[in-house]
Amino acid sequence: MNLSFYRNWAARGNTVRTPGNGSGATPSPGWRETSRWCQVLRTNEYSSNLADFTMAASGGGKRALLWAEPSENSSDLFGMFYDPAAQVWGAPKQLTHDPQTERGTSAAFVGEGELVTVYDRTLISPTNAPGTSPTDLAALVYPLGEDLALDGNLFYCDPPNPNPGGTATLHLKALNLGDQVETNVVVAFYRDAVQAASELGRVTLTNALPQGTNDVTFAWPVPATLSLTEDSATGTNLFSQTVAALAPGESVEVSFVWNVAGLPNQLNVFAVLNGGSVSNNFSAANLTAELAISQVTPPWLGDGQYLPDGSFQLTVHGDAGLSYTLQASTNLVDWVPLQSFVSTNGTMTVVDSAATNFTCWFYRAVTP
Repeated sequence: MNLSFYRNWAARGNTVRTPGNGSGATPSPGWRETSRWCQVLRTNEYSSNLADFTMAASGGGKRALLWAEPSENSSDLFGMFYDPAAQVWGAPKQLTHDPQTERGTSAAFVGEGELVTVYDRTLISPTNAPGTSPTDLAALVYPLGEDLALDGNLFYCDPPNPNPGGTATLHLKALNLGDQVETNVVVAFYRDAVQAASELGRVTLTNALPQGTNDVTFAWPVPATLSLTEDSATGTNLFSQTVAALAPGESVEVSFVWNVAGLPNQLNVFAVLNGGSVSNNFSAANLTAELAISQVTPPWLGDGQYLPDGSFQLTVHGDAGLSYTLQASTNLVDWVPLQSFVSTNGTMTVVDSAATNFTCWFYRAVTP
């Protein structure tokens, strides 16, 4: 038959100690209270209540250490739990939140998932006569459970305002508020919305200790931003789109539907890729592209015919109210202006009296 026992004790005032490996095994002969065999579980410099601790053990090896300690309510019951699978103790956890003072604690496990503790509870008040403070016998049933959480107040980015195309480090605190070690805890990071398409990446915590705080860091390649601006690279922003990280040689198509109603006839649009580190090239000019856009309907030539006097008559179509110039050439390379005019109704009839001087004559209409 195998027998095992656990040893915990108070030493040097208000320190609870246990054998260094937490197993409860008997140390070797000649054992002394040294750091090799001794593990400090809890120290309280302000109260001797810690000497009045009690311990309970389950059949599966779980352990609970309970004691009373000063709190915001004068005094409350605290506990620590031992996970036999990971062989570690969790951090202290406050179990009661009441104005009474707890003492004389006894505890026992019910199975592996529930702890029952019985203790005296006394209301300490300056109005009570000595020896007349009422004392109650109280029982607490505490179910052991799992409880993972993130502390949003400790979530920050370094640097606070990273440059597009650079790298930022996201820092976060993951809390294990439960009573056992959690293994392979996944912390995922998302952009804009918690959905698969928006996931930035994830970090896996191998072991999250009970009642412990775990630092989570994630290196985030900050996406670049492609912007379309009007008139200049720093002009009015028309459109912006985040460009995710691209593999070497990879490209992405960006489209933008633009309502140009009421805008000037001639426009210059610039595409700008923001961020000084978004491109490993030799010129920052490669991060900017320019496009000239005209809202003027290109003029086109309609029917033409020779008149009896040898001149040539043709129809020019365009937008009413705009100015056009009719040009002519003998070789489609060198063009000379013949006449300029304003289209009154979108269709103009133009007569070239100089056509009699040429056997071959090409025409085109242009805007100024």
